[in-house]
Amino acid sequence: MADWTYENFDLRIERRAAAADGTPRYRAAVIASPVGEANAEFALAIPQDAAIAEAGRRLFEAAFSGEVLTALRRSLDRAGRRRAGLRIRLRLADAAELADLPWEALYDPERERFLALSAETPIVRYLDLPEAIEPLKATPPLRILPVMASPRDLPALDRAGELALLRRGLDDLLAASLIEIEPQVPATVADLRATLRRRSYHILHFLGHGDVDPDSGEGFLVMEDRDGRGRPIAGHALAALLGDQRTLRLVVLNACRGATAAAGHPFASVAGRLVQQAIPAVVAMRTAIRDEAAVAFAHEFYAALADGYAVDAAVAEARKALFAEGEADAWAAPVLFMRATDGRIFDLASRQSDTRVGAHVPPASPPAPPKVGGPGGRGPEGRGPEGRGPEGRRPEGRELGVWEPEEQGPEDASLGAQRTPQQDAPHVKQEPAYAAFISYAPADRQWVLDTLLPQIEQAGHRVIVDVRDFPAGSSRADAIAWAVANSRHTIAVLTPAYVAGEWQALETLAARTADPAAWRRQLLPLRLKPCATPAAIAAIALDVADLTDPYAAPYALARLLQALTT
Repeated sequence: MADWTYENFDLRIERRAAAADGTPRYRAAVIASPVGEANAEFALAIPQDAAIAEAGRRLFEAAFSGEVLTALRRSLDRAGRRRAGLRIRLRLADAAELADLPWEALYDPERERFLALSAETPIVRYLDLPEAIEPLKATPPLRILPVMASPRDLPALDRAGELALLRRGLDDLLAASLIEIEPQVPATVADLRATLRRRSYHILHFLGHGDVDPDSGEGFLVMEDRDGRGRPIAGHALAALLGDQRTLRLVVLNACRGATAAAGHPFASVAGRLVQQAIPAVVAMRTAIRDEAAVAFAHEFYAALADGYAVDAAVAEARKALFAEGEADAWAAPVLFMRATDGRIFDLASRQSDTRVGAHVPPASPPAPPKVGGPGGRGPEGRGPEGRGPEGRRPEGRELGVWEPEEQGPEDASLGAQRTPQQDAPHVKQEPAYAAFISYAPADRQWVLDTLLPQIEQAGHRVIVDVRDFPAGSSRADAIAWAVANSRHTIAVLTPAYVAGEWQALETLAARTADPAAWRRQLLPLRLKPCATPAAIAAIALDVADLTDPYAAPYALARLLQALTT
């Protein structure tokens, strides 16, 4: 279920004076929970060779004892009665030497379950920082930037093989336009900077080497230099590089020791630095796992995010998938560092499988949706109440609550019909309220949202996009007709995916444009990727603004914006 709501159980671990025999002692303090505060002191001794289940049991029995255990049980009961989950937020800054322990494997012997294997009780390493993190409004696909380095002076990584494995593992999500993977994969710091300048991303997924500097205690990743040798980039430097990427909400570090720092350095792991400085959530590996397990984790994790899950619930779903597949201890290796208070890093708009347009920037004022009835409660063109006929009888085959355009004769639907400018847009009784309606394929949505739509609206033009402006309950064909009729122009973003679109969208769009002779330049084609101009569009558009032509591209968007003023 994507609509999990959570109560928070904040557990802070603090170092206390050692026992007389030198055994380290700690205090577990519940500083916030559904049932109030609690605390208990404990000693901790976990053999280094302990199996993951044994280590998880010992951690649980040590940290959750006395009043703390009572608070946990009562909080679980309270959250359950409210049909909510209980998020375990661990705060380890005051006992940083414990950060490398497998807290994600906490095992409750009474309930015989690992807490982190349920979306009901996700485990988060939480950093309470003053800046509030708001979910990013986004429409799938979520854009993923893979970053991979295989320096020639370190153990070789199969760069092509690992990237191919990642893409194969995410094939179904790519095909469903839930995610999009950048084909150009940076290997050097300079490549990464240049890639981030050209485009914005939602997720950065690193594959490669990582370690901890023995002198500074800080974690680092290894990129390549110009000669292909290893170049370490420390966590704080990577955080500075990513800090201005406002759409970047998540970093996944598939690297050794990405979640690790030297004892006494609470924020010095790469993951800790990123969350402290810039990123709402980071998933890092505490220990190395098999490539196949990493891909399986990524698949389930990204699928859950695209389904609207909070990031901690999505991690729990991915852990369950690994556990069910018998991936030994791999399910406990991912560590989630988070500063988003409720785990919501994306505010995803609902997807429609046949959607050609998307939403991004709110209009200056709410759009006027198609109406069921006209003034005085009468339907279109003087029909009776509630969309019925002149005698109050509803026309056959029509239902209440659905806006319908006036019927057209055969001559209106034909692209070849000879019309005059005065006959254009037969349903528009006054100057259209919008400058443009944007039509494009789902595969090209992010370019439109990140580049085209902001430029048009920043130039002062009002735009119609479907998920923001189409009325709920109307048929898509009728809504498109309304959008075209209420816009001075229709922008068609031409790409191979658009040309190959379903339900003859180009022919329908061209017919609805109602400007067959191009008197008003109502249809404005914009070629984003190499493709032929469909005959249906070529028949009614004077020319095409071409972004694929290196000579015309610098002027294409400027010409488009100029056309919108007419």
